[in-house]
Amino acid sequence: MRAHIVTLGCKVNQYESAAMAESLEKLGYELGSKEDLDLIVLNTCAVTSKAGSKALQILRRLRRENPRAKIVSIGCLAQAEPDELIKYSDLVLGNFQKDTLASKLLSPNGTIDISVPKVPIALSSGTPKTYRTRAFHRIQDGCTQRCAFCIIPSLRGAEKSLAPDRVIADLKAYRDKGIKEIVLTGIHLGRWGWDHDPKGDLTKLLELIDKSLKPNESSFRVRLSSLELKEAQLILDSFNKYPWLARQLHIPLQSGSDKILKLMHRPYTSSLYLETVSSFRKKYKYMSLGTDVMVGFPGEKEEDFVSSLEFVKKSPINHLHIFPFSARYGTSAFNYPGKVPAKEIRKRAGAFKAVDSEKRLKFYTANLGRKELALVENSPEPKTLRQRVITGNYIQALLPEGSNEPSGELIKVKLIGIASYVEKDGQGFEKKDSHLQDTQESQPEAYFVEAKRC
Repeated sequence: MRAHIVTLGCKVNQYESAAMAESLEKLGYELGSKEDLDLIVLNTCAVTSKAGSKALQILRRLRRENPRAKIVSIGCLAQAEPDELIKYSDLVLGNFQKDTLASKLLSPNGTIDISVPKVPIALSSGTPKTYRTRAFHRIQDGCTQRCAFCIIPSLRGAEKSLAPDRVIADLKAYRDKGIKEIVLTGIHLGRWGWDHDPKGDLTKLLELIDKSLKPNESSFRVRLSSLELKEAQLILDSFNKYPWLARQLHIPLQSGSDKILKLMHRPYTSSLYLETVSSFRKKYKYMSLGTDVMVGFPGEKEEDFVSSLEFVKKSPINHLHIFPFSARYGTSAFNYPGKVPAKEIRKRAGAFKAVDSEKRLKFYTANLGRKELALVENSPEPKTLRQRVITGNYIQALLPEGSNEPSGELIKVKLIGIASYVEKDGQGFEKKDSHLQDTQESQPEAYFVEAKRC
């Protein structure tokens, strides 16, 4: 029997897909193939209406291309829109059925099960096999923050955290498997341990990891996924204390306009955000600081957009994830007045993309000449087909052509230059030759940092 899992959305979904894959393998399914499939599992995302539309588009294609396969739609969109998904699925399961997928496969076609346990259940643990060089490990789930644009609290339920001893046991198991980098993930990761008695927090967890595992940064490191601003403040000193903690943070901003932040129900002001990220930049010059920015939120006037854009320009953030607002039914923002036209949203997103490109290039340039421990990826960079690595401060760099470093290993590299690649007649990408500027596109398609082993 052959099965394939399609994963959309966040790093928590990626962990959960790995766990579901392991449960299917125990049933005798062979994973990895995309042809002649008996079972397809679509692990969905519902963070925006656009994400939902994308999932439905993929689902329809999967049904069309695999008429005989059993298709299971599962996860956040299944929890939110089960009646729509069942039109193209044999089985629709919610977030709370992921841990029991194997047994749910016995349900009759046409079944929808999005039931929520009446009594909160503990977060499941485990170290499923990963096909990536990094392992994403879920240590927290659920959120109660209730931002105006976000439906996830309604779909993921109450906050729950993995017990400290399970976190340590799982990290040790990953390390024993030879995994060199673990990314700790959660829906609201910064509130790990808040549901425990006594209450825990990330600083205590990092201290426990250091004492229990005594990580050696040259052979094993831990990375944190997205943290909200106030929780990020608490770990300012942790990156100096623990060399094995990758110097990278993703701290969502959403808007640089205080008016829009208030409408979004975000629990901070732009000045507090700037103060916090500036403290990280001052303390760690080469740390990667990323953020999320939403454009076109209802009520965002031109002056609010300009305020947000200028705020990001002056901030020490070095890369952006840009989200055009799309109204999600079930959120308070769905009925907000002051809708921004789609054309204007695209224009504003384009302005942020230009700033993102400038900030990435500036950060890359500032890091040239530095040496970093980098994890060798197990797949080439798609545009250049060169072997790539990811540094502790989250720079994806290209190794020289013909490199054959062992994937999954941490190696010391020196960042030596920046290459730009342009698309060539629709036939892939080629390196832009600085001596032929007049005959090639004036704007490069993509910038890449080049590195060599040292």
